Amino acid sequence: QATDLVQLTVLAPPPPPTITGATQVCEGEPLLLSGPPGTTWNWTTPQGTVSTQNVSIPAATLAAAGTYTLTIGAGGCSASNSVQVTVDPLPVVDAGATFNICLNANAAPLNGSPAGGSWSGTGVTGPPWTFDPAAAGTGSHALLYSFTDAQGCAGTDILNVTVDPLPVANAGPDVTLCNEPVPHTLTGLPGPGTWSFDSQTTGATLAGNTYTPNGTGTDVILFSYVDAFGCDATDLVSITVLEPVVPVAGPNDTLCLSAPAQQLSANPATSTWTLTGGSAGNVTPGGLYTPAAAGTALPTPPLPALTGAEDALQTIGGLGGALTIGRPSALEIVYGGSEETIALAIDPSQPTTKGELRYDEATMLSDNPVAVWLFGTVLNYAIGLPDSLVRNLVPGDRITLSSDTGAALQFIVTETRPGTNYEAARLLSQNRLGLTLFALPAAAAEDVAYAFAAYDIAGEEGAAQPAYGVGERVPLAPAGSSAPAGQLTLTGVQFSHLADGQLAVQLQGTLANLAAGQSVLLSLTAGTQQTAVVPLPPAAADGRWQTELALPGEVAGAPLMAEIRLLPGGRPAMVQLGAVPQLTSQLQISVTAAYQEPAAGQAVLQLAVFNPGPGAVYLGPDFLQTLSQGGDAYAPAGQVLPRLPQLIGPEESVGLTWTFSPSDTPVQLQIGADLWLLEGLLSTTP
Repeated sequence: QATDLVQLTVLAPPPPPTITGATQVCEGEPLLLSGPPGTTWNWTTPQGTVSTQNVSIPAATLAAAGTYTLTIGAGGCSASNSVQVTVDPLPVVDAGATFNICLNANAAPLNGSPAGGSWSGTGVTGPPWTFDPAAAGTGSHALLYSFTDAQGCAGTDILNVTVDPLPVANAGPDVTLCNEPVPHTLTGLPGPGTWSFDSQTTGATLAGNTYTPNGTGTDVILFSYVDAFGCDATDLVSITVLEPVVPVAGPNDTLCLSAPAQQLSANPATSTWTLTGGSAGNVTPGGLYTPAAAGTALPTPPLPALTGAEDALQTIGGLGGALTIGRPSALEIVYGGSEETIALAIDPSQPTTKGELRYDEATMLSDNPVAVWLFGTVLNYAIGLPDSLVRNLVPGDRITLSSDTGAALQFIVTETRPGTNYEAARLLSQNRLGLTLFALPAAAAEDVAYAFAAYDIAGEEGAAQPAYGVGERVPLAPAGSSAPAGQLTLTGVQFSHLADGQLAVQLQGTLANLAAGQSVLLSLTAGTQQTAVVPLPPAAADGRWQTELALPGEVAGAPLMAEIRLLPGGRPAMVQLGAVPQLTSQLQISVTAAYQEPAAGQAVLQLAVFNPGPGAVYLGPDFLQTLSQGGDAYAPAGQVLPRLPQLIGPEESVGLTWTFSPSDTPVQLQIGADLWLLEGLLSTTP
């Protein structure tokens, strides 16, 4: 019999392991659970098993919630322990819908959802939380709303607010009218606007923009303008109504047919003389009468003096067909014999199907007539004037035709003669170059006064536009005047995009020594694009002025010129402003993440765009483009969040997420003004 012994050692099981780490986290926060050291570990989690001391999830998702069990082993014995992990979802935060607000509006309340969060951003104060547009300034502003729930989880959302600049209203220069029931049209810029009495001392009536005098005195009219964003501006214009001057021709006289020319005298001395119907002989506008047969000569009342741009330049809108120099808007006649200058605004007139010219006979026969342009005549400009003005023209008299763009053409009268109304088609033909003036209305069908003028080439060559630079003084004086000239200096120019992608050009400068009754017109030209001609706004007490004009956004790179013209009678001057900048080239762009989503076959690009410049920059629909299949051209593709277009204000940033299907590898992109080559995309999200 044999025996053997076996020794058994019974070990006590290890105690349940201690699990350390936070068991309640917010969605997106890191989750870290740790077991004790010096053993083996086996974790069972909602997302699988892990055989390390720690369970680490950099950004916990809702799927990470559940039971986490740790089993440890020592000497063949094991022990387990479990914890319950809670992942709280982030609150859904909504900062509200984007909105526009005027610069002078009251502070707007900010209401985020859920309530109880906090706001930050330019112009934000609180609580209670409000946005002050005046403190923020014009442009687009990104306001951040942050909310933290009871579990300590935080969410954010961005509200984009655009502060719109205030428009600049210009009611035009002050006006002096005669106390006659002749309607006067008020022209405000920009338009349309509304007109109302600010103060009234006469019995005048105001219907829309039509002012009809009734009694002498001075009325002040308020022009109010509201732009497309609801921002308003006002300006005042004074209208002084005087009793009209009745000319006195003096006693009748009898002359022999052989008598020498005789100077006629009237009161006032500025009256204009014309022959009455059926009279013979000749009389100059200044009253020098040469007898040719028995008759009489009577003076006509003096034409009113010009008071500024409103009288000398009337913009004509709503017409088709752009002319090379613009649409005729003002006519200035210099009578050589009397050295008298007459200036008239021009109205366009469309001929009827029968070839008749429409015009207002009462206006043409009044003391405030206009010139009537036969619409469509651009080689041989055909313009109707009151009969007396045409008959007083003689060869050698000079005529200046101005347009609504500020350009001007010089003419010299070469022939005057009477004609018939049935000659009009031939005399107004476009087969000749020049200017034809005709009486409107004519004295009779068989007695139509005509004057023919040719281009004054020598005068045009002598009137070449001088060019100045920013900071240089531009002298302002009527052509041929020896009086001291006013001075305009353009001191600065700034560029900024508007919400619709147009380029806003803000000009600043100084204006000095402008005489009473004078005004200054300004326009911009960039390549083939030109702004409207606008009156320069009144300067401040120190002579400083500022105005803003808009050009299409695609003029970037074109040379920019400002044309300045003094009215009445001044020649244009040009100020060179350099090339129009490409504002998107000033943006600082960085790629914060780039990866692929294999399941969708798409690439995702996250960008940070910062605007360091002084003006807003427009990110249009074509700001992000990919090279098309085959490499022919760049074109917008995919989806961009937030959606384009976007306007980035000065010193502001915006984050863009661009999802697109790459056509090739590496990916060739155009971002703003730059070309990018994107290589090494990750195969999964970061």
